[in-house]
Amino acid sequence: MEGHGREIVPGGGLLGYLTDVLESVPGRAASLYTPDLAIGTPGGFWQSTGIPEEALRDYMEHFRDRDVWVRAAYRAGAPHTGALLDTDRLVDPGELQRTEFHGDYLRPYDIARCLVGVVDDGRGNLLPRIRLTVIRGASEPAFSGDDADRLALLTRAARSYVTLARTHDAVSQAVTLHQATVDLVRMPILLVDGDRRIEFANRSARGLLMSSGPILRRDGRLRARDPGADRQLGEALRRIVVEPGDVRIVRLGAGRPGLRAPALVVTAVTGQGGGGTTGMIIRVLEPEPVAEDRERVLRLLLDLTPPESQVAVGLAEGLSHEEIARRRGVKVTTVRTTLRRLQEKLGIRRSGQLARFILELTATGGLRL
Repeated sequence: MEGHGREIVPGGGLLGYLTDVLESVPGRAASLYTPDLAIGTPGGFWQSTGIPEEALRDYMEHFRDRDVWVRAAYRAGAPHTGALLDTDRLVDPGELQRTEFHGDYLRPYDIARCLVGVVDDGRGNLLPRIRLTVIRGASEPAFSGDDADRLALLTRAARSYVTLARTHDAVSQAVTLHQATVDLVRMPILLVDGDRRIEFANRSARGLLMSSGPILRRDGRLRARDPGADRQLGEALRRIVVEPGDVRIVRLGAGRPGLRAPALVVTAVTGQGGGGTTGMIIRVLEPEPVAEDRERVLRLLLDLTPPESQVAVGLAEGLSHEEIARRRGVKVTTVRTTLRRLQEKLGIRRSGQLARFILELTATGGLRL
């Protein structure tokens, strides 16, 4: 059963990310939430999958102050960003079973043990305290060292996801937020409705619309200068209305999107409470400089090596292994070895999921935070 929360990351959202987490670190459930913020507080995250919706709400409203695992973890001070906590090592199982927390909360929801990653410790000015948790029931085994290693990498990736989510959320609420927030994003970003009416454009997008570039504003609506590209844009918008979780790419010239030709990346903005699509975010991928910028973003956020970031960007652009090898001037076997290492590092086994993740993560073109 899906958990409480709303889709706040384009192209699959945190729910899709948690599903990927459970593929890498098996368990009966996973959740990502802000323990210090009540559900519904602006700036918070509350998403779970694999457990009843009320489980996370019940914890937040009645049990977070009675969590004996948290008390044990905080005896030596608040865990820092990136810390990993195995609850089997925090409290003796016999002692745990004698607590009210176990009898009233853990046992009814069949929660025997958790592996918790501290996505952010809340000490900085960017994010609140955030936890990523994988849950196992009484019939499931203890977490292994390999499980811990994979969740540590996924915790780092989750921080990038959350950063992107906050940017996406800011764009979707741009009517009520100060425009300067999204103007920090170097990539041109527009918010349009199903009829192409432009509801918001950041500073980069406004400059592009006023130039002789590939897109323009006509009668308040977004158009592509090239008639063929304009028809593709209309089709992409119609498809997103039907499939809000999809990601559509519209080429604005010959060549691969974002490599030799500019392109538009179209994703949906989901309304509050998951009630439906209220608009679409359009990001403009520009040629070569953006590809280089993507590699820089990946190295900064995910601590990737230059070869790993180059393969990741190539994968997100839809290049084959052979094309990535030619671009890098290496053998195809080298690309495949780098890809396997990249999948292991990020804990994402499927190439399609990895490409989606890289595309979403780099879609902002880097933030000057």
